[in-house]
Amino acid sequence: NLLSNAFINGIVITWRDVSDRMLAEEKIAESESTLSAILESSMRSIVMLAKNRKIIYFNKKSNIALSSLQRAQLIKDADILEFVPAEFK
Repeated sequence: NLLSNAFINGIVITWRDVSDRMLAEEKIAESESTLSAILESSMRSIVMLAKNRKIIYFNKKSNIALSSLQRAQLIKDADILEFVPAEFK
């Protein structure tokens, strides 16, 4: 405790209200959960790609469809062209 020190004249306390940030993070998490539930329950194959053709998301249905055609499994961060048959490239 430095209050008995003659050179200490006061105390500075700082804090930051993060309640808005926490609320925004909760809303984002809820939104991501809802989106995931929709995509995973879809009867269609869904694959999301980045601009560089890398796979950033795929649902279970897409892997089932691909494995029945090519005996392959999609891999996150792989180039989608790895899964396209040579005759279609």
